[in-house]
Amino acid sequence: MFFKLNKIPILVIKLFITVGLLYWLYSYADSDSIKRSLILVGSTQVLVATSLHVGVFLLGGVRWWLLLRHTGVSVPFRKILPSYYLGVFSNNFLPTSMGGDVIRVIHLKLRGLSAKALVGSAMVDRIIGLTAVVVMGTASVVLSPDIRLGENSKIFMLIFTAAVFVTLWFLLTPAFIGLVEKLAQRYRHTRIRKALLEIIAICYSYRSTKKLILAAFGVALVMQGLAIWIYYYLGASIGIELSPMTYYTIIPIVFLATNIPLSIGGLGIREGALVALLTSVNIDTQLAITLSLLFLFVLWLSSVPGAAVMAFGAGKSLGRGDPNR
Repeated sequence: MFFKLNKIPILVIKLFITVGLLYWLYSYADSDSIKRSLILVGSTQVLVATSLHVGVFLLGGVRWWLLLRHTGVSVPFRKILPSYYLGVFSNNFLPTSMGGDVIRVIHLKLRGLSAKALVGSAMVDRIIGLTAVVVMGTASVVLSPDIRLGENSKIFMLIFTAAVFVTLWFLLTPAFIGLVEKLAQRYRHTRIRKALLEIIAICYSYRSTKKLILAAFGVALVMQGLAIWIYYYLGASIGIELSPMTYYTIIPIVFLATNIPLSIGGLGIREGALVALLTSVNIDTQLAITLSLLFLFVLWLSSVPGAAVMAFGAGKSLGRGDPNR
């Protein structure tokens, strides 16, 4: 009870930050200008964008399912997808953009699957997704003719990307897992720390599945690319004239900013980052705000199926999966 009460002030602070960011951002909005822009968007375009975003979520479910199978959990994709989609829907309302990961893990844990396998695969899934964002954003910034960065800035971004890969490589080295095993032995009588170390060991086990990691990384790149194209498609529909390459440069930064745990579901941070980046490339502020609203609507609409999962509850047991739960 103390733990839950201790979290309330943090939640309240994040709620105030979310409301403050949204108020600050949309205080610059001209309702008449936004209405004129939205009139240009037809229901067919919204439907297409929403359908494409549903496709992004489906690919995300496939990626996690593939990673989960490596842990020994053998469950059909159709049984995993509802829990994944519940996490997607929950992301809109939880204090961090990673809160949905916790929800999907709990949902499947209640249905009898191994908690350690679920958490380990979800962690690897998240790391692969963030790495794909960094790689795509860096490549676009370096290659885009529309973004005029100095050589020093481009070199810094390349070094940063290389550092990400070096860090991931180190976490998969025998030396690191040896340290984890020693700590696991030392804390074998402490439940929480032992469980955490065992989850890290599960993450390390993916080191032997290079083809699986590459496949998951490829799916992540397709997901990011499709989500960015949705921004481009919606932007073009309201008259924003930017090349696709520019979107592929700035939107990964929006994705990374959304993961900063300062607001509810990244709300306000995502929209503020988008408006700031679009205005930095000379896009009208009202058009930028309109695009942020339009994408937010598509995002929420495409996540609605997750609400149905919430309405029907946890469902039947799927089996125990890994017996070392």
